[in-house]
Amino acid sequence: MAPAKEHFLRAPGVRAVHVLGSRVYLVLEDGLSLEKLLAQSRVEDFYNVRVESAEAVASVEEALERIKRADRLKLVV
Repeated sequence: MAPAKEHFLRAPGVRAVHVLGSRVYLVLEDGLSLEKLLAQSRVEDFYNVRVESAEAVASVEEALERIKRADRLKLVV
């Protein structure tokens, strides 16, 4: 398991973590802000963090489907 994934899975309020390459996707409980999670987890002490986007989802399944769609490789020949 990736060290970043393990780190986030230990943080309170994290429902799911998906790692793909250097990207980490998180599904958080309602009411937990990403800023609060980053501050409480001190993840920035160990990793360079850049938030690309934050979106609301209805379920973990919906989040995983969005992740799959976003990470499809697109080639133009």
